[in-house]
Amino acid sequence: MELVKKRTNFNNNKYFSYYINIIVENRRNLIMLALFAFGMLLGATIIKDSTSAVTVKLAELFDRYRELRNQQSIFSNFCGSMLTSLIFMAVTFIFGLCSIGVPLISIVPVIRGLGLGMISGHLYSEYALNGLGYSLLVLYPGSLISIIALLMCCNESILMSQDMFLVMMNKPAKNSSAIKMYCARYLVILIIAAIGAATDAICLLAFERFFEF
Repeated sequence: MELVKKRTNFNNNKYFSYYINIIVENRRNLIMLALFAFGMLLGATIIKDSTSAVTVKLAELFDRYRELRNQQSIFSNFCGSMLTSLIFMAVTFIFGLCSIGVPLISIVPVIRGLGLGMISGHLYSEYALNGLGYSLLVLYPGSLISIIALLMCCNESILMSQDMFLVMMNKPAKNSSAIKMYCARYLVILIIAAIGAATDAICLLAFERFFEF
C-alpha cells in the first residue's frame, strides 16, 4: 500500500514538474496573451462605461467599415486584413531591434486587444446575441489566427531585444546569427498572418449575409 502511495506521489510530482516546465518555457507567450486579454477586457469595459457620444461614434465607424468591406472583393478584404497584421508586425519587428524594446513590445498586444475588445463590446451591448454571433462567425476566426501570429512576433522580438541589450552592454549575444534567424522566423510568421487574413476574408464572404444591423 505504501509502495502504491509512493508511486502515486512520484507520478503526481512528475506531472506537476512537467506542467511547470511548460509554463516556464512559454512564459513570454503567456504574458503576451495575458496582456492581450487585458486589452480586450479594457476595451469592452470602456465601451460599457462610455458616454453615448463615444458609442455613437464607434457605431458610425463600424457601419462604414462594414459597408466598405461588403462592397469590396474577397481579395481586397484579404489585403485589408493583411495590411492590419503587417502594421502590427512591422511595429514589433522594429521594437525587437531596439535594446530597450521589451516594454514597447509589451504594449502592442494590449493595443490589439483594446481594439478588438471595443468592437466586441459594442456588438454585444447593441445587438446582443446577433452581435455575439457576428463576432464568433465573422470577426473572431481570422482575428484568432492573426493574434497568434502577433503573439509569436512579440515573443521573437523580445528575444531579439534582449540580445540587442546584451550587445549594448558589451556582452556576447546568445545567438551569433540572431538577425538572420529573426528575419527567417518573421517570414514564417508572415505566412501564418496570411492564413489569418484569408480566413477573415472567407468568413466575411460566407457569413456576413446572415447578419443585419
